[in-house]
Amino acid sequence: MMIRAREVGRLVELRHIPPPDVSELDEGAAASLIEFLDTIPNAVMCVDLRRATVLPPHLADRLVALMEGIRGHFERCADVMSPAQATAHMQIERISRASADPARRVFTDPHAAIRWLDEVLNPEERARLRIFLLGPGQVF
Repeated sequence: MMIRAREVGRLVELRHIPPPDVSELDEGAAASLIEFLDTIPNAVMCVDLRRATVLPPHLADRLVALMEGIRGHFERCADVMSPAQATAHMQIERISRASADPARRVFTDPHAAIRWLDEVLNPEERARLRIFLLGPGQVF
């Protein structure tokens, strides 16, 4: 399941909670996400995949198609993985490369993702990003 939120400005927060929902990776899901992103000029996404597990090949292929479909509909996207999930991390890296989107990067360190996204966020969006990735009250 993917939880999508927009709390502040143009920062789009996506949090993956396993197991994956096949309907979230179909063509309708891509169209829905594109429609949502198109309402936010220069959207910046942060995808929390720290609880992700390895996807079956048919779902991995669907995720590539979804990523290709939304390419160009956001300014930057950081996918944040857990270093403890090495196989899932390698799979997401492969999927990200296959989507050929220079505006998307995969991180295992949430602080590195924050630094990269901070370059294009305003102060209010930066504060919200820290809450999203690190939790309330965490200092970076």
